[in-house]
Amino acid sequence: YKNFASTNVFISAFIDDMNYAYSACDILVARAGATTIAELLLLGIPSILIPSPFVAENHQYHNAKSLIENDAAIMIDDKDVSTKLAEVVKSLINNKEKIKTLKINSINMAHPNASGTIAECAIKLAVNKNDR
Repeated sequence: YKNFASTNVFISAFIDDMNYAYSACDILVARAGATTIAELLLLGIPSILIPSPFVAENHQYHNAKSLIENDAAIMIDDKDVSTKLAEVVKSLINNKEKIKTLKINSINMAHPNASGTIAECAIKLAVNKNDR
């Protein structure tokens, strides 16, 4: 994968400073873990997701699938990365309208107040339980 690096393409197996990475990227190629999904939706980063096949109950596939169904990301199966990734990246880079669509749909899927909503639900459940 390191062969694809260039002036405009940064490739790394792991990045510690995600704030910097997210602020510098136009397109993200990543696995489809829940935290990554939440961050890219909130930030509206167009993405190519490659779900890991080695996770419990194939949850990364299901995470990515929800974005695909909303035209908020592109997905490549892990087994197809070596044959399809470069082609998909080149195609996306040259399609500004698709990048814009992915960005808008990502932002529309985001739930920036999710923790507050969860806390409110928990409080309501606790109050209702005490009223019984």
